[in-house]
Amino acid sequence: MNIKSIYRRVWSFSSSAMLVGILAGNLCQAGDWTHEASVSITGKSGNTEKNDYSVRAKSVWEEDAERLELTASYQYGESTIRLRDPETGEELGSLTEKSSDELIGGAHYTHMFQETLGWYARDEIEQDSFESIDLRNTAAAGLTWVAVDSLTTRFELSAGVSHRYESYDIGGSESLMGLDLGIKHKWEFASWGVANTTISYTPAFEDFDNYRISHTTDVDIPLGTSDMWKLRVSVMNQYNSKPIGYQDELDTTWVLGLLLSWK
Repeated sequence: MNIKSIYRRVWSFSSSAMLVGILAGNLCQAGDWTHEASVSITGKSGNTEKNDYSVRAKSVWEEDAERLELTASYQYGESTIRLRDPETGEELGSLTEKSSDELIGGAHYTHMFQETLGWYARDEIEQDSFESIDLRNTAAAGLTWVAVDSLTTRFELSAGVSHRYESYDIGGSESLMGLDLGIKHKWEFASWGVANTTISYTPAFEDFDNYRISHTTDVDIPLGTSDMWKLRVSVMNQYNSKPIGYQDELDTTWVLGLLLSWK
């Protein structure tokens, strides 16, 4: 890692930490914090050995019309293929390849100045060596509108402007201004289950064919009578219209994990 890469990373992390500090201020001395952490491990053995690990954490602070959400996640996976002689079946060795290596951290602040209308600011940092992303920083701000808010459903729309900076392991970087369009949907479909969906769409102003779409849906199911332990089923999609090198545009992840939540 060269000096320029280190400088970009320190600058991006510092700017994000500063944003969180400005947004939170002294607000977090009052209000209520809730926390959750989930972990999942999957494996496969035989002709192909595959191991996937996923860890996610979230802390949410709420007070009257304000909400601050801090998130972090790490996903790692690798697969090992056993190489055999096609005629004798003798094992010749093995080939291990990384299938995922992604670290994401973010902050999202919302202030409702009316019952259904407010403003938001968010920042997200990502590093993904599998996709050759040395650093991706996305900052955005705009307006948010709560279209539906009932006992079982909350549907929220947001629109604003974004700035996306990317630097690559193979060299080079890109800085783009664009739109930031989003959807948040919370649905308590039964007394025992809640589904949360978030979708974001960030096209660049100078080239609307250059965009990213992120989607996450989590379904939480309580385990027994405890409110702390839940089973979480998640599907996550990341679509990059112009990926680096020969990577696929769409990256989909299914996760079945154990969730712990507390206050």
